[in-house]
Amino acid sequence: MRYDYWFGPDEVDRRVKYASAFRPEFQANGDDVQRRITAVATAFYGETGLELPEGYVSGWRPPAVNEATASAGKLSTHLTANAGDKRDLPDGDFAWWCLRNQYVLEAHGLYMEHPVCTVLRSWKTAKKQNREPTPWCHLQ
Repeated sequence: MRYDYWFGPDEVDRRVKYASAFRPEFQANGDDVQRRITAVATAFYGETGLELPEGYVSGWRPPAVNEATASAGKLSTHLTANAGDKRDLPDGDFAWWCLRNQYVLEAHGLYMEHPVCTVLRSWKTAKKQNREPTPWCHLQ
């Protein structure tokens, strides 16, 4: 599966598939938020030595995708490509590290969703679906 910021689980570029919903500023927003998330992930790696899985669970979401996404907010920052759900390690090491080191997020102009809402939700869903969890860290 491709875990690119701009692609959905169907591995199709959402900027193309949902071209009528994509605005030029979303490209700049998405590029910027990915750059800032990468800086935080680099700090995480520098401190822990742990490598994160490549890519994102979710990046830009057009309205149709956001409406179909469980627990997505109606005014989600994913709609304007100002958020990314960075793939995390199975135990949510990155999300928990970010929570403990919020000064690193602040230095890069990022805020996070609490790991209880991402890591634990991932495990709960995986258990119901009898599959491996795919935790993420929501940064915006």
